[in-house]
Amino acid sequence: MYFCSCSASYCLISYMMDVTNGAVWLAIALVFIAATITKADPAPPPVVNCGSLIGLLHTLFTKGLRAMIFDQYTKLGSVFTISFVGVKLTFLIGPEVSAHFYQGLDSEVSRNMHEFTVPMIIGKDVGYDIDEHKRIFSGALKASKLSSQVAPMLQEVEDYSVKWAQQGTVDLRQELENLFILITGRCLIGKEVREKMFDEFFTLFHEMVDNGMHLTSVVFPYGPTPMNRRRDRARAKLFGILTEIVRSRRSSKQVESDVMQKLLDSKYKDGRPTTESDVAGMIIALLIAGKHTSSTSAMWTGACLLSHKSFLEAAVMEQKQIIRKYGDHIDHNALLEMDTLHCCIKDASPDASVISQERFGAAREEDKVGGKFSYTSFGGGRHACSGEAYAYVQIKVIWSHLIRNFELEMVSPFPQTDWSKVVPCLLYTSRPTGARWCLSLKGKYW
Repeated sequence: MYFCSCSASYCLISYMMDVTNGAVWLAIALVFIAATITKADPAPPPVVNCGSLIGLLHTLFTKGLRAMIFDQYTKLGSVFTISFVGVKLTFLIGPEVSAHFYQGLDSEVSRNMHEFTVPMIIGKDVGYDIDEHKRIFSGALKASKLSSQVAPMLQEVEDYSVKWAQQGTVDLRQELENLFILITGRCLIGKEVREKMFDEFFTLFHEMVDNGMHLTSVVFPYGPTPMNRRRDRARAKLFGILTEIVRSRRSSKQVESDVMQKLLDSKYKDGRPTTESDVAGMIIALLIAGKHTSSTSAMWTGACLLSHKSFLEAAVMEQKQIIRKYGDHIDHNALLEMDTLHCCIKDASPDASVISQERFGAAREEDKVGGKFSYTSFGGGRHACSGEAYAYVQIKVIWSHLIRNFELEMVSPFPQTDWSKVVPCLLYTSRPTGARWCLSLKGKYW
């Protein structure tokens, strides 16, 4: 009896333990399933509704894009979506949340607008939809291959600045744009364009870009509009020029030291060489991505230097040290030692109105202390700019030459940012003679 009673008690306890364990495991399973579902399908970010859209557009047109974004950030937080005429645009504000974009796979980041408009300019199978082109771009523009480009860049700057008199006033925007066109013609495309068809090529390039990047052409890239027809005619002629250069080099076994040659010599992973159309499209993509952004960065760098006396004095002192070490011979190694100028370029890129000489120096290094994606002027992660090193070299070559050879002064007020247009200017004085030259920034907005 006792035995049976013990056995019954044991069975009851065992049964209760099984039930308890089952409940625990069921709870764990439910928590895991809930966590998995939540992780797989998180709640979408808040969306600006139709009622708020009117106020948002009013802020955009009266105060600007930056004010509009900040206004929504204070109301909705660091992640929010604006839905307008069927297009949803999600904003990620700050390094913590922007990592989702910079580390996102191509399958996770929408490229619908890019895929819709860009092929009409650079070609259907170039850049945006060919992953290997990113590797080819990076290989052609990486820092270790830029040393051979410094001398031709500097030669273009020296030859161009010779036309400046002992003193006077120049339009900074126009002068820098001219310089970048000259450098681009020589270092990216090569001597065929630079020496034989420079004016024709860049007239066509501007016609293609000015018409192709207009709002109407971006929204309706396939419409039968006059702008689209002008874009297409210019693009066809540009591609004809570039493909003929590629064909000529390959048939004659001609080898140059420009970026086009590096693209021409590149191969895909399966061993196929790049085609004439590939190289032409990639050159057009580099011109669009690099020339406009680099010249704008160079302009803001000048505005920052000339409006902050201590920064300019430090940059001048740095150039004197470079001259003592390298003489008049400026090469890639000399450019790498221009830390002050490098910091100024870096500081001018995110917000030229807020600049500090020590912000990105060794003592503070805000770009590193602030987190992985706290500084994204050249993108980051999977979406980093392949031409960052090339851009720094161009800008350093230009401004180191100007600082060493001219006394510079900005005679116009510091320009305000205009999100729709870029219009500046500058004033200079030749250093060797001590004559008074000024760089004048014309126009209120850049």
